[in-house]
Amino acid sequence: MAALTSANWTWAYKNTDRRTDTALTDRIKYISGKLTIVSGTWAAGGVVLPGYQTVGLVRRLDVYVFAQSPYTISGSAGAQVSGPITWQYLATANKLRPLRVIKATGTGPGIVPLVTTANVSAQTFYVQAVGW
Repeated sequence: MAALTSANWTWAYKNTDRRTDTALTDRIKYISGKLTIVSGTWAAGGVVLPGYQTVGLVRRLDVYVFAQSPYTISGSAGAQVSGPITWQYLATANKLRPLRVIKATGTGPGIVPLVTTANVSAQTFYVQAVGW
């Protein structure tokens, strides 16, 4: 699988209409949409999300709000590791990073960072882009 970059994301309005999917408050826009990424290899540090221009904002993107957090999928995380993967949104770096879900003894599932990469199928995330 090919390594994923920010160019592999596609943005679409959730209801296919910009006017329906945009809400305005005091100098803040909330835009509902779908972020889709193709299948490929995620680096342990994550993949950069689209910038403010891509999602219909004019000056800045403050944060993405993910509708289905935490969101766990099955996947393959390197040669030695397989199992469920969940996502961590790094707002300051504007990245989405995969984390491995493991079964911790007696305490339920634990979440650990990936050491190398994760091979993940195509994913769609429902988000709200917040900014101006």
